[in-house]
Amino acid sequence: MSTEVPDGATQRHSRMMELLTFINLNEPHGATVTHIQAHMLQVFGLKFRTTSEMVRELAMSGTVKVDGHGFPDKIGAMINEKSREEGGLLKDRAPTIQRR
Repeated sequence: MSTEVPDGATQRHSRMMELLTFINLNEPHGATVTHIQAHMLQVFGLKFRTTSEMVRELAMSGTVKVDGHGFPDKIGAMINEKSREEGGLLKDRAPTIQRR
């Protein structure tokens, strides 16, 4: 049995790839933040907050597209503002995440 432990970057990369794979498997509709959080809890034991921070980071980098509302902090404000700019109303459903 190997006693090697992956470094932080390797571990983070595998978690990000799992998160993106989960989103891809839920196309074309995407996945809700809660579904992603539940999946990452089951697979890696991550806290919901950790997963939401990962999703927020991916959204800010443009890797995933956020549709809806309910993101904490600045992401929710950005989404709401974008919706108002486009003249659309936010839908009454959970926010979904899709791979760009």
